[in-house]
Amino acid sequence: KTKKGKKMTHDEVQNIETQDDVDSLKIEDIKEVADEEEEEEELQLKEKEEDEEEKQEFNEEQKFIAKFLDINTGVQFRESSETWKSNIEKVVKWYNSNKIDGKEDWKVNGIEDHLKKYKLIGKEGLITDEKGNDIISLKNMKKIKLKRKRVIVVAGGGYFGREYARHAVKKKGIKVIMINPSEYFDLRTATPFIIADKHKDYRYSKKLVDYIPNKFKNQFTLIKDKLVECTNEGILRTEGGKNMVRGVDYDILVAATGSMYSTERLNIQDNVNIPVGLANHVQHLRPYDRFFGDNIKSITVVGGGPTGVEVTGTLLAAFPKKTIIHICGRKEYLDRANIKGAHKLISKQFNKYKNYQPHMGQYVTGIHDNTIDMTNGSLQTDCVIVSNGFTPITEYLPKDALADRGLVDVNLKLQSKTYPWLFAGGDILSIKEEKTAAAAHAHSKLAIKNTYGYLTNQSMKDYKIKPMGSIIMYGPKYAMLATSSSVTMANRLIRYTKLKLQDIFMK
Repeated sequence: KTKKGKKMTHDEVQNIETQDDVDSLKIEDIKEVADEEEEEEELQLKEKEEDEEEKQEFNEEQKFIAKFLDINTGVQFRESSETWKSNIEKVVKWYNSNKIDGKEDWKVNGIEDHLKKYKLIGKEGLITDEKGNDIISLKNMKKIKLKRKRVIVVAGGGYFGREYARHAVKKKGIKVIMINPSEYFDLRTATPFIIADKHKDYRYSKKLVDYIPNKFKNQFTLIKDKLVECTNEGILRTEGGKNMVRGVDYDILVAATGSMYSTERLNIQDNVNIPVGLANHVQHLRPYDRFFGDNIKSITVVGGGPTGVEVTGTLLAAFPKKTIIHICGRKEYLDRANIKGAHKLISKQFNKYKNYQPHMGQYVTGIHDNTIDMTNGSLQTDCVIVSNGFTPITEYLPKDALADRGLVDVNLKLQSKTYPWLFAGGDILSIKEEKTAAAAHAHSKLAIKNTYGYLTNQSMKDYKIKPMGSIIMYGPKYAMLATSSSVTMANRLIRYTKLKLQDIFMK
């Protein structure tokens, strides 16, 4: 301060020349001015460092926007607009990671606020370039067309996976990679026909690549391997050691691994010396003579559902000299499906055969040597065909993507509720409906539309659950058409229809 008590400015302190001026100041006042100057310099330095960090953050995220906008919309940018690209990239990345069930409402998802935050939105709701020129409207941004190939990985080559792949390759800009342990498609519903005549085996097996139209074969790749893991980040690992990274090697995973019957509950011991096969996997019943050869005198079928009934009816007629044992945990056939009148029809037909031995209301508690232990008693047999213990093949997926019983937890768009880049169809869906080939066919048609819609930011449609009847054979001549609660029809015509459907499913 001056002699008169007036506070001096920083410049005035710096220009002190005479001793009188120095004597007129207090040391504390000089120190206070110096501290204020130091704080100001530190603040400016901190702000500069923050600016540098922000620029660095932008630079690290510039690759994505080049792919998203330059490739997908055809808009070309100059090298000088890297900051603008970085801002757009931040917005797009945020939007893609926060979409809920495929909703495309910009305001709900907060995309508009983020565009405004980075000054990328004009007065008319348009995305602008660095000069304020309008480029893309928010409405049009939802209908982005692909200009580079997007890769979809299909895990599994069952009926749903096969149908999805054969039609997805026809979509412009799409490449399909299928991961499946076998290069063949086996029609699982044809097992009874193959049991009756081993020469029909070839008729219900066909190479997966043969289902892809010749015009699109270059857009399809089959990896003969088993998918054993899919991480939360979307990294795929196969049994053969192949790794695929989402965003680099592929864009979407379609789970199509289907289901299988399980032997876990049967408590099979190490000393078992009889063949045990799964009814819905033809390869499990090969070689043919191992299960149905002349040395096999008795065959046991475990399970009283549709597959168990069809296999038992086929065996009774095909092998009249072999004892056909049928073990069913419930007291009536098709009891779980609650189809009224079904048990009466089936039992009446099966009891016509002298080689029929039913064990209703019995559960298998163990299998050892050539013996099957049940809840009440035991029996001896030469082979076992399992048709119960439905188990979805989904152990490779993240646990938080699964619902009860290992089913994939999806919304009605057949899209995972946890991972938007994961879609599924067929037997492994959490949607409550009968697991049929007709349902899998409907899943494939919708999954193709929705996966393409997801990749192009277009709207996706919901799956409409429709009651579907199922055809169940219960002998060499008859079959029933069962709806949700009763038998609608049962005659030879229905069985003929079933035969024709098998041929249709193979095409």
